[in-house]
This record gives sequence, C-alpha cells and structure tokens, in this order.
Amino acid sequence: MLRYFLSGWFEEKYDTLHAARNRLRHIIAFSDVHLLRRAFVREFDPARRPLPALLNDALNGVEGADDFAVDCTLDETIGHFRVARIGAKSAIARLWGHTPVSYPCLPGGSYDRIVSDAYLSVLRTGAPRYDHVYAAMMTPDHSVVWIPYQRVITRRRAGTAQGTVKIVSEVTTVVNGVPPHAKQSLVSSERGTAQKPHKLMLQLDSLTKW
Repeated sequence: MLRYFLSGWFEEKYDTLHAARNRLRHIIAFSDVHLLRRAFVREFDPARRPLPALLNDALNGVEGADDFAVDCTLDETIGHFRVARIGAKSAIARLWGHTPVSYPCLPGGSYDRIVSDAYLSVLRTGAPRYDHVYAAMMTPDHSVVWIPYQRVITRRRAGTAQGTVKIVSEVTTVVNGVPPHAKQSLVSSERGTAQKPHKLMLQLDSLTKW
C-alpha cells in the first residue's frame, strides 16, 4: 500500500514492489508542484456525451430529481450565491449533512468563486449547463481530499426566489480536462483510491453507485 500527500491524501495498492517503486518516482517528480487553484471546471455539451442517469433526469426535468438538488440564490447585497435549499439525497447532504455552513456551502471562498461562476450565465441565458468538476474540498474533520464530480445547473422558475439556480451533482470520474499539474491527483482518484478520512471515502464509494 502506497500512501502519500499531494494537495490531499491518497492511498494506492500495488501488487509488486517494482510497480510501487515506479509510481513513487512519478509522484516525487510532482513533489515541488504547488497548486494555487483548488478547483477546476470544464463545460461540456450534454448532447455529445453520455450523462449519468441522475444528471440526465435533472436535465430533462424528471420528477424526483429535486431530492438530489441544491438550490442557490444570488444575494445581490454581497454579490455571492447563497445556499437556499439542500435536497435530502444530494451529494452535499450525504457527505456534509444539511447544514448551510459546511465547506461546499460557504460563500466567498475560492471554491465558491470558481464553481459559482457558471450560475450567472445560467440565470442570464436560461439555458442549462453540464460540467465536469475536480476540486480539493475540506471534509467535516478538516482533512482535504480531491473530489471529482459532474453536475447539471438549471434555472429555477416557479415557486422560488428570483435569481435561483438548481444544481444536481454526482460524484464520479471526470475527463482529463484540468491543467497538467492537477492530473496527478485526478489519476489517483480515478483508480478508486481510499483517501482520508476513511468514512468519507466509503460514502463516496456509495455515491458512485447511484
């Protein structure tokens, strides 16, 4: 078992010492790389890619998808989006609970600024958006793990405050669309590594089996 820290904790299992040694050399080559950006977002045309079933339902307005959604409303007084509702079956609820002050819900931080950039364009155009996201996120025990997920963003209409978007996310693999320095961590995540903390990663494993 190879365990290392590279902008987050990773564990990888290898069958031979030779394979582990080669992997270790690869990791050391990145040991002096410091990522200033902790989240990467890449937009895709949903018509050109196969979407996970949950995101496809969200894109097509299938009843029941709201349970998996998080609603964010633009607060014009501070210029940031605030979490207005957390769906009971959403990724945030299952990993961080329903509190609106957990790490992915805090407004104004670098993660929030990067992932919420797309919300304004969805409000402006009314068109849904499909993204792959790869982000270093703070867990409830203050560990940092890299989490890959896909999301669909749509504009809320009837029954909600003006300037509200709905985000449905699924923790799953993402394409290699992030800058090269982050790909090292991306490869680790796609290999099914058990990152710290163990409880969180067990939850992540269950999320990918929706």
